[in-house]
Amino acid sequence: MLYITVVLYNKKVGDIGSKDGIGELIRKHGPENVRIIIIDNSDNERYKLTDEERDLFVSTNGISYIKNDSNVGLARAYNIALEHALHMDTDPDTSFMMFLDDDTVLSYSYISGIYHEAKKAGRSTDGVNVITGIIESGGKPMSPVNKFRFIFRDKDYITVPGTYDDIACISSGMAV
Repeated sequence: MLYITVVLYNKKVGDIGSKDGIGELIRKHGPENVRIIIIDNSDNERYKLTDEERDLFVSTNGISYIKNDSNVGLARAYNIALEHALHMDTDPDTSFMMFLDDDTVLSYSYISGIYHEAKKAGRSTDGVNVITGIIESGGKPMSPVNKFRFIFRDKDYITVPGTYDDIACISSGMAV
């Protein structure tokens, strides 16, 4: 199972940056293989779903929607999603969770690649526990990088797919 967690902050569900790619992945592989968990950290009333809207949205799309009473931050929101997934999952040792911010825009190709790598890693015994793609901004690599440093040099960025030890990567767009 691949869980995709999206943390919202003062945005509507329809404004999720990667919604098209996520929707296509669910259409192709089904909710029995891909589940969406939305953690809503919005503190502005105009972005909150009414109970009726939430119930219709969840029942129509098979999505878990968790509304926090305040903005608990990304790390706490991700932990809430992990706890929720662990309660739902029948085989957590083979599942992965992908983390997304509401403004992260990933293509279907990227999301599908994570899905297929997660399926392979979930069945293997090679110890893969983090999957990420090459993240660029403005045509330059941002993540992942070899080791954690405060200042990164061009040679630190990983630009070739493979299996690596001791890397650092941004959380949005990775799966654990």
